[in-house]
Amino acid sequence: MAYRWRQDGPAFEFPTPYGTENRFLIARSVLLMVAALAALLMSALAGSFEAERPVVVLEKLPDPGSAWPLVLAAVLLLAAALPNLVQALRQRQLLLQPGQPASLAGEVSREASGAGAGAPALLQALVRGLPAPRPPGGPWRGLLRRVAPGLSTSPTTVHDYLAARLSHALLAIGLGAIALALLAWPHAGGAALGALLLMTLAGLVAARHALDPERPVLTPLHLGVLLAVAGLGAAGLALGAGALPILDKLDRFNLPLCALLMAACVLTFELMGMLAARDRIELPLAARPAQDSTEVAFDAHPTLLLREIDRELGRRWTDGVPSRRYIWQAPKIDAAAEEGVFSAAVLEETQPTAIAGRPATVRSGWLVMLGALGLLLSAAGAVAWLGSAWLHLPNAALPWTPASLGAVAVLAGGWALRVAHGLWSRIEVESTLTWLEFKGNFFRLPGAVAPAAGDAPGWSRGEPAVGVEDLVLRSCAVQGRSVFYADGAMGLGSRVLLTMAPNPAAAAVWTALAREFARKVAVNPAAATPAALAARAKAHARRVADSAQPAAARRAARFCPHCGTPVLAGSRFCAQCGQTLAG
Repeated sequence: MAYRWRQDGPAFEFPTPYGTENRFLIARSVLLMVAALAALLMSALAGSFEAERPVVVLEKLPDPGSAWPLVLAAVLLLAAALPNLVQALRQRQLLLQPGQPASLAGEVSREASGAGAGAPALLQALVRGLPAPRPPGGPWRGLLRRVAPGLSTSPTTVHDYLAARLSHALLAIGLGAIALALLAWPHAGGAALGALLLMTLAGLVAARHALDPERPVLTPLHLGVLLAVAGLGAAGLALGAGALPILDKLDRFNLPLCALLMAACVLTFELMGMLAARDRIELPLAARPAQDSTEVAFDAHPTLLLREIDRELGRRWTDGVPSRRYIWQAPKIDAAAEEGVFSAAVLEETQPTAIAGRPATVRSGWLVMLGALGLLLSAAGAVAWLGSAWLHLPNAALPWTPASLGAVAVLAGGWALRVAHGLWSRIEVESTLTWLEFKGNFFRLPGAVAPAAGDAPGWSRGEPAVGVEDLVLRSCAVQGRSVFYADGAMGLGSRVLLTMAPNPAAAAVWTALAREFARKVAVNPAAATPAALAARAKAHARRVADSAQPAAARRAARFCPHCGTPVLAGSRFCAQCGQTLAG
C-alpha cells in the first residue's frame, strides 16, 4: 500500500486487479478503431463504382448505394471503442480514499465510548473462530439462496451482483419469447416495430445499470411491468401499425431476428456471470483463535491501564494510519460505592493492506471466457456490418440484415465485458484484529490516600482513589484475511473475513503490558501506605466471607391458578382476571 497525495486529501494506492480486464478492453478498442478506419477508407472508394459503369447501357443496372452507412458505421464504432480505452486507462491504478475498504463493523470515534453496529457479531466470530453468515436480502433472496448456496459468507457486493444478473436473465428470457413470437408474425412491418420497442426497453435497462451500478436491481414487480409493457406494446404495434411508409425500410433490417439474437446473447452472458460469481464464493475456514490471560492487582484507577493500552494500540497503527475501532468500553467506577465490580472491552482492527506476494486478483475461467466472447462478437459484428455496407455500394436493394445483426453483435460484445467487470475488482487484504476484555473488583481507598497519591505515577486527579483486586485481562489477536470488491458500494458488509490465523505473540503483548503496569504502580509510595494496605486486606476479607456464604434460596415463581398470568410475590389478587389468590 502506498500513498498518493491529491488536492482533496490522501489516497491509498492498492495493486490494481484489472490487469487482465484492461487487456481485453484495449484489444476491443483497438479492434473497433481499426474497423472504423476501414469504414472511412471504404467510404472514400465509393465513387469508383460509378466510373466502372459501361458507356452503353443495354439494360437497367441496379441503383448504387450511398456511402453514408459506412460513415455512420465509422462514427458508431469509434464511439463504442473510446469508452473501453478510457476505462482501461483509468484502471491502471486503484486509489482508495481513507476509510476504504469498508470496516467489518460500525466504528466508534476515539472521543466516544460504546460499540459499533455489528461489533458484537464480529466479536462472536473472533471467539468462535468462524465469521457469522450474512444471508442475502432483497426481493430475489429466495432464488439467490438456490443459485448460490454459500452466498451468505460473501460480501454484499456479490449479493447485488448476482441479483442484477438474475433479474437481467429473467428479463432476457421474457424479451426472447416475445421476439420469437414476432419472428413468426406474418406482417413483417408491424413485427419490426414491435422488435424495435423490445430493443429500446432492453437498451434503457442496460444503460441504467451501466451508468449507475449501485442503484437497486429490478424487483419482480418492475420486471413484470417491463415484460407487460413489452408484450402489450409489441402486440399493439404489430397489429395496428397499418401501412406506414417507414415499414418497408424497417423490414429490410429483420429487427425481430436482431431482438432474438440480443436476448440470446444477454441470457448467455448473464448465466456465465452467475457461474463466475459462484466460482468466486469462498467459504470461510474455522480456526481456533489464540487467547492469553493474566490476573493482576494494583492500587490505581483501572482507566489508567486502559490509557496505557490505548498508547500501545497507537504504536501499532499500520503506516501511521489509525486503526478501525469497533468497541471501546471504559470501566465504570461508582464514586459513592465502597466496592464493586467493573468491566471494560476493546476491539480494534489495523488498516487493511494488500497481501505481500499474492496477485491482486485470481483469474477465473468464466471471466476469461466472457472477455474472449466479447472480443469475438465485436470482431464478427464489425466485419458483418462493414461487409454489408460494402455490398450495398453497387446495389442499394440488398437487405440490411447482416449489418443489423452485426450492430447487435458489437453491442453484445461490450455487454459481455460489462458483466465481467464487477468480478474482476475482487481484492484480498489482511489486517490484525485485537480484542481485550477486562473484568475485576475495585474497592475504595481511604480518603487520606487520595491527596497523597494525586501526583504519584499511576494516579490521576479528578478520579476516585480506588484499588483493583483480581483483575482478569483476556486478550485475543488474529491475523485476518478479508475480501472486498472495488467496483461497488463500500458499505457495511462489503468486506468479509475469509480466514483468521491465530497470533499468540501479539496476544501475549497485552497481558505482559498489564503485568508491567501493575509492577510500576506497586513501587509507588502511595500504594504501600498502611491505609492502602489495610483497605486492600479489609476488602479481600469481605469478599472471601461473601463467597463462603451459601447462596440465598430462590423463591419459586407464582402464577394465577385461574388464568396462568405471572403474579408478584405477596400479591392477593391477580392483575389480569381479578381472582383472589390463595396464600
